[in-house]
Amino acid sequence: MRFAYSWLLDCLDTECSAQVLVDKLSSIGVEAALVGGGVKQGSFVVAKVLEVLAHPDAHKLKVCKVYDGVEVLQIVCGASNVRGGMITVLARVGAYIQESGITISKAVIRGLKAVVCFALWKS
Repeated sequence: MRFAYSWLLDCLDTECSAQVLVDKLSSIGVEAALVGGGVKQGSFVVAKVLEVLAHPDAHKLKVCKVYDGVEVLQIVCGASNVRGGMITVLARVGAYIQESGITISKAVIRGLKAVVCFALWKS
């Protein structure tokens, strides 16, 4: 069973580090391990897709204008279900997607400067 370190701190009367907590649990016979590096705060935000256009040089890609609450970004994505007005989760530049091992970065995609991709809620 997995527990978030922050949740354990809410339930336990301690302020020890995650590693100290793992060591203490292991010493009393409770199997414990640190898993994953967590998510850097601000890496993922709720955003609104303002506009979706076809990529001029790639028929399967979309060029999206996305508002992240601070600025409007140009995002290139391949999601077939993206549409203007939808609310989504935006992986900001520098966000690490653990399942795929990808770090989101700015790039030139078929001639357009943009952030590479974002994760869509399934609806």
